Amino acid sequence: LNPDTSLEAGIRFMTHGDSDKENCSQKTSAAEAFKCMSVSDAAMGRALDFYEKCSLKKNMTVTAADKQKYSSSGSH
Repeated sequence: LNPDTSLEAGIRFMTHGDSDKENCSQKTSAAEAFKCMSVSDAAMGRALDFYEKCSLKKNMTVTAADKQKYSSSGSH
């Protein structure tokens, strides 16, 4: 998957548009949930940033460690 496709998969997850990945929504970590949805490392930083800024009701956490781990790979 390219980064844009991976980010799209993450957005589908947040809006519950991919019922095949229902178990991913049970994760408490946003990074774990996005990995479950096959979001690539290249898109993870952007996905986490978008998730944090999103105004939808959120039930997952974005840790400082995850933001640091994926910040350089997601900013390209």
